[in-house]
Amino acid sequence: MKIISWNVNGIRAVAKKNFFYDLNQMSPDILCLQETKAQDDQVAETLADINDYHIFSNSSEKKGYSGTSI
Repeated sequence: MKIISWNVNGIRAVAKKNFFYDLNQMSPDILCLQETKAQDDQVAETLADINDYHIFSNSSEKKGYSGTSI
């Protein structure tokens, strides 16, 4: 089983870079993201094109701050 833990420092920013390519290359069974800096709906929207994964996220009450996703 391959588990990746990645501090993305903003999921929407990293999604504009090589995030999806890198994710495909690593092909983890479980992906843990820290510092998503987005609300749950924004995380779901950003990761909507990822198939074969269930997405669970937890955002902070303060927008644009902290947040995790598995």
